Amino acid sequence: MEDEVSTGKQQLRHRLLQWRRDVSARTRADMSQAICAHLMGWSAFQRAHAVVAYTPLGAEADPTHAVENARAAGISIFVPNWQDGAIEFVDDKSTRSPDTERSDLLMLVPGVAFDLRGARLGRGEGWYDRALSRFAGAVRAGIAFEGQILQRLPEEPWDVPMHFLVTERRVLAVNERSDVMEGHQR
Repeated sequence: MEDEVSTGKQQLRHRLLQWRRDVSARTRADMSQAICAHLMGWSAFQRAHAVVAYTPLGAEADPTHAVENARAAGISIFVPNWQDGAIEFVDDKSTRSPDTERSDLLMLVPGVAFDLRGARLGRGEGWYDRALSRFAGAVRAGIAFEGQILQRLPEEPWDVPMHFLVTERRVLAVNERSDVMEGHQR
């Protein structure tokens, strides 16, 4: 069964990465700007004490405009730092890490795909799942284009679900933390 799930994930990854590459750079930039507008208007983003962000790889949704806006508002920004096969999140101005217990830590999480239950399909190495599992109190928001949102993804027991999905069309509550942080569907 595990091999079937793995094969299914690999096929989905290939198909969705190709879909993302097929979207024009201009369209991806426009969709990323819409994602940033949703983020900046979202109360959970505005109330965050700190934001864990990412630098987009390839054709990923780009949250940079929203992250820069948060930085200008005095919100601490943390970014991934790959060390020894693991991700550590560090302040982009120093080497300190975010508090793993804070409930007002917002984690912006890239993915190849997400589903309507909050499941995430990453690149297949498990780095983000291992890193996210250390931040039980944080609010996790999957950042993606609407075309990357599927009804249901195959899951493994170690997969860490998102609480919200943010696309160019909406902010959608998809998991148990949605009652704690405002994140109504738009």
